[in-house]
Amino acid sequence: MEDLKKKTIAQPLMLIFAFVLLPFGSFLYLRYGLDYYIDRLDELGDLGQAPDFTLMNQEGDTISLEDLKGKMSVVGYFSADCGVPCDSFSQAFHRIQAAFPDNYRINLLTYFSDSSNAALVDNREMGSKWHWLKGEEAALKTMFENDYKMNLLDGYSNQFALVDSSHTIRRLYDAMDINEVNRLVVHLAMAAPRPPKQDVKFKRQKEK
Repeated sequence: MEDLKKKTIAQPLMLIFAFVLLPFGSFLYLRYGLDYYIDRLDELGDLGQAPDFTLMNQEGDTISLEDLKGKMSVVGYFSADCGVPCDSFSQAFHRIQAAFPDNYRINLLTYFSDSSNAALVDNREMGSKWHWLKGEEAALKTMFENDYKMNLLDGYSNQFALVDSSHTIRRLYDAMDINEVNRLVVHLAMAAPRPPKQDVKFKRQKEK
């Protein structure tokens, strides 16, 4: 008798969920969730193509623009000895790195000039997708001013650039503004190529 009462109560609740709550929830997602997604993607533009380069990273590996194809990249111009501002930039890069597992197709590129104190570059916590790229100071300044259209300070920039998988510069972000850094993470989450899905393998059940 008790089981019959439970079934009598459960059935109307299931019907309400299936025919009222579920469609309403889907409507809200389509109305507001999709609008939010579209609005965020609309914040990305076309600021031109990222410049070609061939430089060595902190591990001694040669990295070029071709190595970034098919991946999203976050680009910054640092001075390894610029003090508090660059410490903040490094923390922002760590924040971005921590937001995505290693299997996401994302690269973090930190350019720094050969006049910087490279001994201060700490690669122990960078992971496989963060590259410190050392270049000649005058060439880097020209590249970031002319190609990335970044504001340059004393040996560094206070902006990050987002470059998509086809090498298009999509947006600049204020590296000192936590809200801008968070927006960069959102854009990466929406636009970055997803890691390949692993095939789900099911074990064959033993015949009874």
